[in-house]
Amino acid sequence: MKRRLSVAMSLTGGSKVIILDEPTSGLDPYNRRTLWELIRKFKEGRSIVLTTHFMEEADALSDRIAIMNHGKVKCCGTPLFLKNTFGAGYRLTIAKRFDFNENVFVKMLQTQYASHKIETNIAAEMCIALPFDMNTLLPSLLSNIEQKKDAFGIDGYGISSPTIEEVFIK
Repeated sequence: MKRRLSVAMSLTGGSKVIILDEPTSGLDPYNRRTLWELIRKFKEGRSIVLTTHFMEEADALSDRIAIMNHGKVKCCGTPLFLKNTFGAGYRLTIAKRFDFNENVFVKMLQTQYASHKIETNIAAEMCIALPFDMNTLLPSLLSNIEQKKDAFGIDGYGISSPTIEEVFIK
């Protein structure tokens, strides 16, 4: 309650610059999200400097992120810039059925994405890294998978972009 009260007091004062040090530390996920919404609501027309260990929080609230290590800034930029610069590209996750035809699927991938990389292929799931510079080919790849998922033996699939957490680790 003290944390939420401190954030609320800082936002209601009308200050143009607000410094928040770990504002959601120790809060449960529901209250953390509620506090994020409050900060988003009041950030217009203000500069909010926020320190956090939660990369998801930094991504959700920040216009610019600076990642520090041992007191030195290692990288700085917008979340999108950091993801594009330091991220590994898109990640295609395939949920395989028992009759998954890996050879046919990999051959199709090689024709559309020569520079793809299979990150994991364990049990009923396969994760493939796709480079950002090939994003114009994503619609045709996903359309191809959708049309032929029964022939490939695919139960489902999803695509995601890198997270700030992955950028931080890299």
